[in-house]
Amino acid sequence: MIHKLLFFILTLIISVGFSSAQINNEFAVYNVDELVDGEFLHDFLVIGPFPNPLANGVQEYYLNEDCLGFFIDYLKPIGGEVGVMPREGKVVQYGSEGKENVWQAYRSSLFKVDFKQIFQPNDHEVAYAACWIKSDRDQEKLFGLGTNDGVKVWLNGELIHINHRPRIIEIDDDYLRLKLNKGKNLLLLKIDNGGGRWGFALRPVNEAIAWQQMQNDLAKELFLELKADGDSIRGVLGDPYTTAHLHNLPNATLVFKSLQSGHINRITARLGSKLSLPQSEFPDEDYSIEISVPVDTGIFTFPAYLSTSGNVIRDVRRLLYTDLPDLPETRNAEYFRNTLATLQWMDQADKFFNHSYAYRRYKEGLENIHSQANQLARENDPLLALFPKPQQISRSNSVAVLSKDWEIFDPEKTDDFISAEIDRVWNLVFKQSAVYSKKRDKNIIHLNISNDRIVPDIEGGYVLQITRDRVDILAKTRQGLFYGIDTFLQLVQQTTHLPTCEIRDWPAFLYRGSYEPTPSLTEEYKQTIDRLARLRYNMVYNSSNFAYLNDEKKLSDLKKVFAYCKSRFIEPIPYVETFGGHTFTRLIDPCLDEGIFHDKEKWSVPESGKIKLNSPRILDCQTSTLHIFSKMGDELTRDIDYTLLSAEPPLIRIDNPSYINSTVFLSYDAIDFAEQKFPASCPSDPRAWEIEREVIGRIFEHFQPRYFHIGQDEAGYVNTCSRCLSRGLSNKEIMIDEINRVYGIVREFSKDVEIHMWGDLFNDYQNAILLKAKGCGEGIPKDIVQLDWRYTAVTHYERMAMMNQMKYFFDLGLRVVGVSWWEPANVMDILISGDRKPSNFLGVMHTAWGGLRGGLMTTAEANWNGKVIWGRLDF
Repeated sequence: MIHKLLFFILTLIISVGFSSAQINNEFAVYNVDELVDGEFLHDFLVIGPFPNPLANGVQEYYLNEDCLGFFIDYLKPIGGEVGVMPREGKVVQYGSEGKENVWQAYRSSLFKVDFKQIFQPNDHEVAYAACWIKSDRDQEKLFGLGTNDGVKVWLNGELIHINHRPRIIEIDDDYLRLKLNKGKNLLLLKIDNGGGRWGFALRPVNEAIAWQQMQNDLAKELFLELKADGDSIRGVLGDPYTTAHLHNLPNATLVFKSLQSGHINRITARLGSKLSLPQSEFPDEDYSIEISVPVDTGIFTFPAYLSTSGNVIRDVRRLLYTDLPDLPETRNAEYFRNTLATLQWMDQADKFFNHSYAYRRYKEGLENIHSQANQLARENDPLLALFPKPQQISRSNSVAVLSKDWEIFDPEKTDDFISAEIDRVWNLVFKQSAVYSKKRDKNIIHLNISNDRIVPDIEGGYVLQITRDRVDILAKTRQGLFYGIDTFLQLVQQTTHLPTCEIRDWPAFLYRGSYEPTPSLTEEYKQTIDRLARLRYNMVYNSSNFAYLNDEKKLSDLKKVFAYCKSRFIEPIPYVETFGGHTFTRLIDPCLDEGIFHDKEKWSVPESGKIKLNSPRILDCQTSTLHIFSKMGDELTRDIDYTLLSAEPPLIRIDNPSYINSTVFLSYDAIDFAEQKFPASCPSDPRAWEIEREVIGRIFEHFQPRYFHIGQDEAGYVNTCSRCLSRGLSNKEIMIDEINRVYGIVREFSKDVEIHMWGDLFNDYQNAILLKAKGCGEGIPKDIVQLDWRYTAVTHYERMAMMNQMKYFFDLGLRVVGVSWWEPANVMDILISGDRKPSNFLGVMHTAWGGLRGGLMTTAEANWNGKVIWGRLDF
């Protein structure tokens, strides 16, 4: 719904509409018949801040029951949340120390009420806002509400709305249907905060326009969760916070198909209605649901899921919290433990959002974990404990007894990770370093670079042969030898009585990457790279600040990082945000920020002459974008007729007395990323392209990379500033021009480097639509690899969207790497998406944003084996 926010910011900052809140000199009292649909309410009585602490032992803020302030009635001393009568100046005492807060009148000049500007402190707090809506009769009125973060709403003392989750303010994120009584109706809001922005936006809305607006993001609005309840299956056909509050919506057709028997059931129901279906009509356990809705552009379809047992969440939680058997310290056991710990964290942190489908998709995988763990404990077979599982194993019935007398034959020994790993395991098992031999003999471990036909002809492939008195590891490269020795050492760490066997092994995908921030070559970073190498990752995207390579110390540190990665058979890839969120050009020069152009905005000059703009900052750099005009169209002269006292926050003083108490018109570029996490730079400023060329050239000069990641991640705005608008191009044309400029600069320095980029800004199933740049993916140069991310798939629709966005790139003929994060089953979804076009699907990249590595080993398994432990709940 970010597109809603962008539209209203652009319109409202230019001309903020104020709904009257003055009736008989009463502040924050609105006449419902005078409210204008679409205009925001600005006048409120507010009180706060009150503490919103976490429960004991909780480390992170998830906006669930652990956020105590949301559930504490801080207004008890003055009647409580259900009985309070707010009045300016009225005091509320709270806490054991008798602290005080006071109701105060507040008028916002923005579309939102920004609690960050009103209260201190303003992190992990809660606050209240109140207003009255006066009606001359009993009637209903629809309002749109957006909050950051969770919200409770009371009308005349009745709790009518709760939505407790982290979010930014998005216009009409929730709808409220207020049943107004004749007379004054008290509306009370409680908003909590878990860090970052804090506030709300409230406005009356027209129901027909609301339905038009919902069609822009219909899949989100039509979320469906059905649950078994006794003899019935119940739920709301649509988002309970939005769709359920609208009337006169069209009917939808729901087709239920059993995953067990193929049994089909079909019903029709109005969008937003409550469903109550007889469970007897759904005899099987799992159903896929296809929902079809008539919309202005045709028929919209989206999927959902039904578990009729009512026990899927309980069953999965039982598997989640069933202890694994005692297992040896093997990598496979680590995989089982890490995966269970990740899913337990997701359950406790409400990452499943109590969604039956989210739990169901892990059921078979959890059953596999317990089954394989029990088998490993029961059989104590070292071959079962290998991770990732080799592609082919042929075994015999004899045993090779390894001792410290066995020697290593490595004719091409170099200072790489192979010798380091052998010594690590030898010291662990035999309490001594390995001994190297110069001859082929018995009781020798041979490391052979070989073009023998038995060796898989794929990068990283190897053959491991264990006989009673000899071990041979054959590969075509040192990298393949390392993977072979790693498998061998996994066996040695379990037992010195090795099963005789032949293992032929190779990776399913050649692109096995991970994102790692790289401040310097610390011991922690070395340990991370070592672990990635053992898990067979062969690419690391490094995001050190390459813009500052003229600093000799930073350059030296980064070269050490790159050298260390290569010694572990991992290719380091420079990652630079050439455009998108936190673009490096804007970090070097803030004047390159993408602004929102205000063209001749009308202002009345007060007696003081001072004008305070409704923006955190305006651009006032080499060429100022600030211009002021009189009513007659004449431009005022800076430093004669007016003075810019401050650009951040913007404060202007009109010095020419002839303009005092008159009207002037201001043009400027406002910089306001308040509701955007990802500030981007302007793609139309020549200075930005000079910086791009300089920095990219420096990277190639010092690192000569084989691969280069150009970013392109999550821009907040595009084509909204005066520089972009003056070009007269569409958003699509701006984006295509931008990516081709970056591409051209990179190709100036290397014709051979493979370019990687995030795909979201250019994908019609992701952020291209939010930027109003539909179709811009058509302009991507065909040899750029797309890093296609969609990190979670809690709902069935999110899985479908992920598959559609990867298919979008496939249809354009582009090669794709799927990108995962912390959710293990997300990796499975990426593999299912890649199945659609295996010739263009290159592998999976893992990211570790926020230090979360839940999917690290699942991604390693997927990239090496081409499959994961999870059952394919693929519908």
